[in-house]
Amino acid sequence: MRGVISGMVERVRAICDEEFLAKELGHIKTTFFSNGYPAALISSATTHATARPEEHVPSPTAPLLILPYYNGLGEKIKRMGRTVGFQVYFKSAASVRSIVRNDKVRMAPNEKPGVIYEILCTCSASYIGETGNSLSHRYEQHLNCLNRYKNALDDQRGLGIKRRGRPRKLQPNEAMDEAIKASAIVEHASRCDGQLYPNVIANEPDFRLRKIKEVKRHTKALLLPNDKTRMANLKLSVIYICSMSRLGRDPVF
Repeated sequence: MRGVISGMVERVRAICDEEFLAKELGHIKTTFFSNGYPAALISSATTHATARPEEHVPSPTAPLLILPYYNGLGEKIKRMGRTVGFQVYFKSAASVRSIVRNDKVRMAPNEKPGVIYEILCTCSASYIGETGNSLSHRYEQHLNCLNRYKNALDDQRGLGIKRRGRPRKLQPNEAMDEAIKASAIVEHASRCDGQLYPNVIANEPDFRLRKIKEVKRHTKALLLPNDKTRMANLKLSVIYICSMSRLGRDPVF
């Protein structure tokens, strides 16, 4: 409680002119007394706060001390600094809360945008790709293509469920071809019942570097059959990107 009173008195001394100081100190005493603080404590704390030894105004070159704050000891060091002419500032010590808690939102690897990723099948076939979106977003696109392929295949076999609304714009064969073109995973999954497991190989926000890293990973991977043509195209893309970079121009795709 003494600290609360002393703090208010110090604040008044810092912001009030001398002619208003006595009036403000009287107001502080009255306020604390009306809130149940003992009169003796109010008087003692006020006297102690107003009877500090004269402080030396530190010069711009006065020594500066920054210390961890310890209750009781910190106040003594600060008083000593005022009497001999050096500045004392305190920094809070690290708490368990500040060490353990981290308010920064940590995104899961598959939720970060800009990734080189791999989709591995249990048959050991592997697809490597890149996307400016997150892996979860890109993998969902692959699955949507696969679902469109399966629905078109059911329609072709006469097993499709009749739905209300507008008829499909594409014939089953056309829809299947479009799905395969949109995702190399579709053609493989249409011939293989293996489970697919997506994972992030690396995060890379820069488009050029993503393309280069994708090619590097392709050369080490066991590719899907129709992915070898894509790799050749990727190498050409990397050559094009590097050439445009040397010219200081952005590639156009």
